[in-house]
Amino acid sequence: MQVIARDWAFDPSPLVARAGLITFRIKNEGSVEHNFLVEGKPEAQVDAIEPGKSKTLTAELAAGQYTLFCNLPGHREAGMHGPLNVR
Repeated sequence: MQVIARDWAFDPSPLVARAGLITFRIKNEGSVEHNFLVEGKPEAQVDAIEPGKSKTLTAELAAGQYTLFCNLPGHREAGMHGPLNVR
């Protein structure tokens, strides 16, 4: 699943995926670094991604509603979060 991190949003939003092993390919098209986390799943996160760079995250997720976010200081508050619906 391709995810684009921009300054201050993830695209697409909302994200929809099938339950099970999900691979996120996160590309930072913003002008500052961002990271990527699935709330409530400490094993499902990637560290800072520099502008223009990409990282991959594979996580096992059960069906449910999740929130994706960047937890660098001030980023989530600026709108860097979005829903993930796993079916």
